[in-house]
Amino acid sequence: MSPIGEAGFVLTQKELIFLAALTGADEMYGVEDTVSEIDESQVAEEWDIAREQLENKKYIEVEFDNSITMDNDLYSLMVACCNPKVFIRTAMIEGSSSRTRNIYINEKIAVELDQDRLSPNKWILTPLVSIEKVSDNIKECFYTETDYESENISFDIPLSDFEKLNDTVVREDKSEAKELFMNYGCSDEASEDLFDALKDKNFCISLLIMLLDYDSMSDVNSFTYYGGTRHLWKLDASAIGKEDEIVSSIRFNTLSTQSLLGEIDEMVFALKHLYSNAIEGDV
Repeated sequence: MSPIGEAGFVLTQKELIFLAALTGADEMYGVEDTVSEIDESQVAEEWDIAREQLENKKYIEVEFDNSITMDNDLYSLMVACCNPKVFIRTAMIEGSSSRTRNIYINEKIAVELDQDRLSPNKWILTPLVSIEKVSDNIKECFYTETDYESENISFDIPLSDFEKLNDTVVREDKSEAKELFMNYGCSDEASEDLFDALKDKNFCISLLIMLLDYDSMSDVNSFTYYGGTRHLWKLDASAIGKEDEIVSSIRFNTLSTQSLLGEIDEMVFALKHLYSNAIEGDV
């Protein structure tokens, strides 16, 4: 692969959609297509605005015949985003708001698309230089000053009762939720900690890892982490919706902050063989 600098491209959501279309893609994982939601009469106007913005940034060149040439480095990054072999999304959730960091890996390149902390409509597109950098950037999303206890608590909740649990959290019915947790072996104290973590979402991070095989179903790993007062809780929903797999229960377990960071390393380094191909490949 020809070297690509580490400097990022700063793009709005509509600019990303416009650039994705220029690569021939119908969609881009992790980026909502807001343009498709507007009236058809406004679509051409939106494209004109995005094109002018991108041209002013020197990200594209518009020729006299209106043909468009994209910056070579930017084109390589966008192709990876639109046709990845691995898609990783980390969403930091607080109440009804969230901030997202997406990572895309294919055989030729690895790319990060990071949502701006202050402006949700702004994204920074950057190549990643190593598998360690992929892991480090994901772990950044889990930063917390809370020193969670390492007590090992683990229990399963049947899927039917898990659906009831969601309802109790919405209704903020702590007593019913605690009773449900305790029915499956969770202590009274830990049940209260877990309910507060689910309700308040003071620390709530979702991690999605998709291994994409376009000839068959994708392999999806989905985890959500909730921080209570004492414990860091992990909910593993990876099996939901998978083909040929009957989901009978959802597992909750606690882990220390250090264990969480170790799990992220383990999950990311399992992709090292593909990332090595990305580093060694040719565009």
